[in-house]
Amino acid sequence: LIIDSRIPNVVIGCTDPFAQVSGKGIEKLKNAGTTVSVGILKKECLELNKRFFTFHEKKRPYIILKWAQSKDGFMDKKRTDTCPTINWITEPNTKQLTHKWRSEEDAILIGKNTAINDNPELTTRVVDGKNPIRIVVDRKLKLPKDLKIFNSEAKTIILNELKNEENDSILYKKVNFESFFDDLWSICIENDIISLIVEGGAFTINQFIENDLWDEARVLTGKPFFVGGIKAPKLNIEPNQQLSFGKDEISYYIK
Repeated sequence: LIIDSRIPNVVIGCTDPFAQVSGKGIEKLKNAGTTVSVGILKKECLELNKRFFTFHEKKRPYIILKWAQSKDGFMDKKRTDTCPTINWITEPNTKQLTHKWRSEEDAILIGKNTAINDNPELTTRVVDGKNPIRIVVDRKLKLPKDLKIFNSEAKTIILNELKNEENDSILYKKVNFESFFDDLWSICIENDIISLIVEGGAFTINQFIENDLWDEARVLTGKPFFVGGIKAPKLNIEPNQQLSFGKDEISYYIK
């Protein structure tokens, strides 16, 4: 349409990394006599399209790690008979922000212990927006079927080493835990998941950190002091940005 309309000058922020189209449009424009300028506001364009670019360049989703921690650096108290329930760290209003984050990504991932301990629904409820695909790591298929992740509110992928099976909105995918991330990326590609938010728990998040498989982290720090419990993950870099959100603090890390 640009060529047919004889538009003389075209400005392109950055080229498309997708192999099937990369550079071909620019070539067609130049052959038609259009003057093409490439790389204008390139940094801003890369930021705007970072999920898409990461997916095509690294063959994996754009990965956001997210967790809440107490003032003294714990994700949770140790669950006992006298303390069996969720230990809330952030203020109720912060849930609205975290649900907004969920609505912006294609999928959300947690481990088995988080599913059992917190029984999260992992859906977008307190803001308008789409539900992410739920991905749960359950190696031996030990999760009770009455957990909220098994409801029909969103598609759920259960990563395990025992079976492949599809039951309504629940998809069981067999993976090799010796090459876990390679299999996870393949499943993400199959399901058009170009962005993934990892919500926990500590072991699961640390696996992504230790393998240097993350692009961004959002750490919410609340007011309580737990004085012991499950240590929060730690990133050995300074945050790019820190801000207050009500009584909570948010630290943003971007690689």
